[in-house]
Amino acid sequence: MPKNVCTNKYKWSKWWNVSCEQAKEKFTNLKKYNRVMCIENLIELKKTKANFRRVVIKAKEESWRKFLDSLDFRKPSSNVFIFIKSMMSTPPTCSIPPLYSNGYVLVKDDEKANTGLECCWSS
Repeated sequence: MPKNVCTNKYKWSKWWNVSCEQAKEKFTNLKKYNRVMCIENLIELKKTKANFRRVVIKAKEESWRKFLDSLDFRKPSSNVFIFIKSMMSTPPTCSIPPLYSNGYVLVKDDEKANTGLECCWSS
């Protein structure tokens, strides 16, 4: 049986820069090392998370401005849609490969799960 197919496990973003990386690292480290959640730690964590969001928004705005300045009517319009898609934060899409059962091809995840349950219960 083939393994799960995961596309875009790590999404490359044109707007991601060094300041985004530093803000993310600070937020991640603070979240990781604050085992004791007293009110002071919680406030610091929320401030760091808000700062991370501001840095990301600022990076996206700067990237958008640079992109608008570089627009040229001779370039294909598909570049605009590709850039807009790269600006959106979407999770990676993972799909379970099709399952073949009793001569049928099961594509939907719930069908695959039900078939798996039937196999487990019938054994």
